[in-house]
Amino acid sequence: MSLEDKIKKPIVEFLKVLADTTRLEILDYLEDNEMPASEIKKKLDRSQSTTSKHLNILVDNNLIYFEKKNNIKYYKQNKNIDVNNLLRQINSIATTINKEKLKDIRDADIIETLS
Repeated sequence: MSLEDKIKKPIVEFLKVLADTTRLEILDYLEDNEMPASEIKKKLDRSQSTTSKHLNILVDNNLIYFEKKNNIKYYKQNKNIDVNNLLRQINSIATTINKEKLKDIRDADIIETLS
């Protein structure tokens, strides 16, 4: 494996963690809050096992962590990793790309109409 591949692999793995709507929702819920898994489950309207799976993936990748209080895990975002800023940048890029795609579709429709 080349050095370039060794650099790319962790980036791809990290982006896979973010490439899931459930995990993005969890990150959004925890942006300025801490929550127990039961509340996250309720907000997501998902099963306990699905919620737990996604929480574990986020914990394993250090995007969130938990603190136990009275035997209840309270999840929080890891503020040492500015994932919210990254997600805003990704959203901005995606919005720009989608606007360009819509413009291309409209332009193609106009050309087709005029033909």
